[in-house]
Amino acid sequence: MSQQVLSDQVPARQVLSPEVRLDRFEEWLISRKARELADMAGFHHGDIEDIEQEIRFGVLQRLPQFDPRKAGRHTFVAMIVRYQALAMLKHRRAGKRNGGKWLKSLNTLVPDEDGNSVAISAARHAANGRRAGQMCNVEICP
Repeated sequence: MSQQVLSDQVPARQVLSPEVRLDRFEEWLISRKARELADMAGFHHGDIEDIEQEIRFGVLQRLPQFDPRKAGRHTFVAMIVRYQALAMLKHRRAGKRNGGKWLKSLNTLVPDEDGNSVAISAARHAANGRRAGQMCNVEICP
């Protein structure tokens, strides 16, 4: 009885229809794009399998929307692969918009010219000939 209950609870393995299976060219295209992305900034060669999986997931997710009257299947898949790769690249680079600089509080202590510990804001103002109370645009001040 426990075997019957167990078999009822475990879903049967889904068999994908031919429309949602990827052929050799499509798999090659995904693999090629993953290797290409791995060579770009923010990715590593160890990420290739993860990149392939994410691109493949995006392709399989959108494949049911394929309309043969609009384009060939390989063209459709190639565009999905391209857009998935661009989205991944955009997402990966979004975290680097501050140019790789770490944000610090203006109250963080740093050594000044005399070796004394002063807040970053005071050090910047002193370096630019400003009084500590003056406003300073952080992007312009060194």
